Amino acid sequence: MKKMSISRITYDAVLAAICVVLGYLAFNLGDFKFTFENLPVIVAALLFGPVDGMLVGGLGVFLSQMIRYGVELSTPLWVIPYIVSGLFMGLCAKGMNYKITVGWKLSLILLIDGLIVTSLNTVSLYIWHNFLLENSAATMLSLIIKLPAKIAVIIIKVAAYTFILPPLLLALRKFSKEINERTSRSIEKDKG
Repeated sequence: MKKMSISRITYDAVLAAICVVLGYLAFNLGDFKFTFENLPVIVAALLFGPVDGMLVGGLGVFLSQMIRYGVELSTPLWVIPYIVSGLFMGLCAKGMNYKITVGWKLSLILLIDGLIVTSLNTVSLYIWHNFLLENSAATMLSLIIKLPAKIAVIIIKVAAYTFILPPLLLALRKFSKEINERTSRSIEKDKG
């Protein structure tokens, strides 16, 4: 396994922190949550691959959950979907040689990712209600009723992310390259 550079660890930490902030700014209406906290997870995965995506998703959402609710028995239920998202998006990016452009391929993987996260969150809600709260009667009906709204949110996010991500990734790669060049020059200057 390749060693992670300090700049990459820093990127992951900043993206995890952004994930926490976006999780805190989420719009919650009962069990329905509208949030962009998955954007930093996707960015990490598309920039650096599955390991970074999983780290940002796991750490960012865990810290977000910890700040909002503390550590509970259900905490892993809410973290796992974002770890899986980081893995999936990172594997897709790796398969595309990290060449992410606006188009149907990006839209398709974002759609699949949204469906994966929503499905896992729905399973988490079901487990949480049925086994931790013991409130199974209304749970299934509630989850089914909210499904069209959740799919609408996925479609909105796919549309937005399809156009936001390619220029954002390009800018971050350019910034990263400049930082690495400055660091290299600084190290060479210190040696000489």
